[in-house]
Amino acid sequence: MPSLSIDTIIVNSRPIKVDLLKRYAAEDSEPVQIDWRELNDLGINIIHAPLIKTVGGVVRHDEAMVGRMLMSLTMEKKV
Repeated sequence: MPSLSIDTIIVNSRPIKVDLLKRYAAEDSEPVQIDWRELNDLGINIIHAPLIKTVGGVVRHDEAMVGRMLMSLTMEKKV
């Protein structure tokens, strides 16, 4: 079985509105905190992209954007 390792991550660059953050916090939910120093120390490539959207007052991944990013990265790795 081939060894797998993470060399690149995609992180959301689109801000979440303050009112949504407060509502999520009231439900003990918060965005994932990224340890930039740790990722840098590990040599992981970080790609910033607007990966979220708000639908019906709920934050969701923008599936079209995530799909485009994954396809783009996959095509780059094949070269």
